[in-house]
Amino acid sequence: MTVDTNRSRAGERFRAMPITRKGQNRIREADSAIVVVREERENLFGTAGTWLLVTFEGADPKHDRWIHETADSDFILDPRP
Repeated sequence: MTVDTNRSRAGERFRAMPITRKGQNRIREADSAIVVVREERENLFGTAGTWLLVTFEGADPKHDRWIHETADSDFILDPRP
C-alpha cells in the first residue's frame, strides 16, 4: 500500500454521520469527532477510491476503522467537527 503524501488528509477532523445501525452503534460507543490517521488510495476491501483510517478522539483504539471517503456503507463524512 502507498500513501499519497502530497495530498494527505492526516490530522483532519470530521464528524461521522451514521447511515446504518452498525454506524449508529459505533458512534454511540465513541461519541466524538473523528481524526484521519492515514490515507490510502488503493483498492481496499474490494472498493477502489480513497480510504481514510480514522480514530475517534479520546476513544479506545479498538474503535479505529477504515472509512471510504465518498462511498462508505456505514457513514457519511461531515467536514464540521
